[in-house]
Amino acid sequence: MFGPGKRFELDLHNQPPGVGDNYPVIVEHRQHTAQEFPLPQSSQREWALRRPEEAKAIFPASALEIREQIGPHQVEGDRLWFGKTFYNGEGITGVGGFGYFDADSRSYKLYAPSEIWEWSVSALLLEPGAAWLGLAHFGEGWGMSGGLLRWDRATKSVQHFDLKATLYRIVRWQDALYMATNEGIEVLRGNQVDRYIMDAPPNGRFRVVTCDGGYR
Repeated sequence: MFGPGKRFELDLHNQPPGVGDNYPVIVEHRQHTAQEFPLPQSSQREWALRRPEEAKAIFPASALEIREQIGPHQVEGDRLWFGKTFYNGEGITGVGGFGYFDADSRSYKLYAPSEIWEWSVSALLLEPGAAWLGLAHFGEGWGMSGGLLRWDRATKSVQHFDLKATLYRIVRWQDALYMATNEGIEVLRGNQVDRYIMDAPPNGRFRVVTCDGGYR
């Protein structure tokens, strides 16, 4: 719950007609009523402008269904920050982005730098100076990694970091970001990314192994 009077929540079990999966919607609860605030969807024109290569390959674009959802999220004061996520395949798609819902104004503010247009947000960490976003492509089978994006909250500039695997959670500890992926853990210190996996030697004792074969 968040916002004035803790009246707002992200309802994770809302299911509009025709949508098979849970479809998160922000809801404001009052004494006898509840009001929903669905995530604004990109238009077909926006999709074609921001994903031109795919638009050229798909005709007519109007046959596609834009189905963007609220994905990873974090509360900051009266705002719910989140990354957009969407399935990309079988006639369903979307435009990547992130932003927040402001409970005071009951409105959305969305950002969509070009580096995120083709990607869902798979993980989010909001800090005072920056938003960290894991990027992924969700289609048939496993997700494909789009790396890590740092968005500067003051300048709105972005910095991209390559990752080997799909990122699902980001936490900070001291001077590093620790990122859980579907293939292990990746750690960002400064501009250096190190990758670690769990290994089980013949003696049965687990150890953390670096991606180059050494271990710590």
